[in-house]
Amino acid sequence: MSKEFTSPSPGLIKGQHIDLEPLSAQHPQDVTQYMLRNSSFFKEYSPTWPADYLSESYWQRKIWASSQDWQNDSAYRFVIKLSQEIVGHINLTQTFRGPFQNTFLGYALDQDFQGRGFMKEAVGLITDFAFDKLNLHRIQANTLVDNIASQKVLLANNFHEEGLAKNYLEINGRWQDHKMYARLNESWRAKSFE
Repeated sequence: MSKEFTSPSPGLIKGQHIDLEPLSAQHPQDVTQYMLRNSSFFKEYSPTWPADYLSESYWQRKIWASSQDWQNDSAYRFVIKLSQEIVGHINLTQTFRGPFQNTFLGYALDQDFQGRGFMKEAVGLITDFAFDKLNLHRIQANTLVDNIASQKVLLANNFHEEGLAKNYLEINGRWQDHKMYARLNESWRAKSFE
């Protein structure tokens, strides 16, 4: 008789230039400072934030919830670090098992670290994690139509464009169209977790 999937223990994912560290291992004040530093930049690409989004208490709750999501195999949230400084975040959320075996990828990079290949590397690292450690079959990612940089990151990591979703998400107070991308795990096999 097979059991449900057991999530891997949260741990560091080392890259060539950057590392991914689980959000659950972070100090709330470090995450808050990163978000405050980038709030104007991130806001134009984000859904409307809760009133306390840029507070340390919000990130303390979010970090705790992140550890619960990890244990429940529903989401895997990381910060991107360069020499111990948080320079971005990347997440696998809405992870589904059963016949879907799918997750949604989201990410953002500090405005001062754009154009250096860090997000390309981070997406490659998290894709390997999703396929090799989580044994997922599919990763989906959606970008605003005019977010060319994000689309280039996905294409460089072998994601393919699947279409256009009209009025897909409310971003910065407006319903906006998104380009939809996905990548399949070509070596996926149904596994029995005994």
